[in-house]
Amino acid sequence: MITFLAGVRGCEFFNSEGSPAFGRLHTFSFQNLHPLHTLVSASSRMKIILSKPVQNLGLAGDVVDVAPGYGRNFLIAKGLAAEATADAVQKIKATRQKHARKREAQGKARNAIREALSGQTILIKAQANEEGHLFGGIGPKEITESIEKRKKIHIDPKAINLPRHLKALGKHEVVLDLGGGDSIAIIVEVARHE
Repeated sequence: MITFLAGVRGCEFFNSEGSPAFGRLHTFSFQNLHPLHTLVSASSRMKIILSKPVQNLGLAGDVVDVAPGYGRNFLIAKGLAAEATADAVQKIKATRQKHARKREAQGKARNAIREALSGQTILIKAQANEEGHLFGGIGPKEITESIEKRKKIHIDPKAINLPRHLKALGKHEVVLDLGGGDSIAIIVEVARHE
C-alpha cells in the first residue's frame, strides 16, 4: 500500500515501511488545499453530508462515501457538503424525522379539508344589477372568508386557483389547491344580496 503526504511545495509518496517510494516530486501545485488535507491512504473513503444536491451523487441531507480529495478539495471547499461527524448524522436523522411528522400532519389536514368541502356548495351574497352582473368581483379572499365563516376551516387565499374574479351571479366551479400536488373542486354560488 502506498500513501502520500501532500505539502505546499509538492507531495511525497511512501511505501508501507515508511520509506520514500518514488522520491520527491515537485511537479504538483498544492496552493489551495483545504486545511484538513493530511496523510491519507490511497484506498480510504470519507463520509460526507451533502448540503446541496450534487448530480450523480445525491440530494441535500444524504450521507455518501467519496474519495477524500474529491470530498475535501471540491465538495467541502465549494460549500456543497460537510464532513459527516456523529453529531451531524444525528442532526440529519432528527431533521428527517421532523419533516416526516410534518408531512404526516399536512396529509391529515388535507384529508380533513377534503372531507369537509368535497361536494359542498359555498354561498356568497353580493350586490348585483338587474342583468346579474356584480358591482364588485368575488376573489379568493372573499371565498376563503366565506369558507371560514360557514365551515370553520382556515384556508390560505393563495390556495384558491381562480383565473379571474367572479363577476356574475350563479354557480361557479373553483379549484382549491390542498398542497402536495393535491386539489379539489368546490362550487361557489353567488347570490344576490338583498
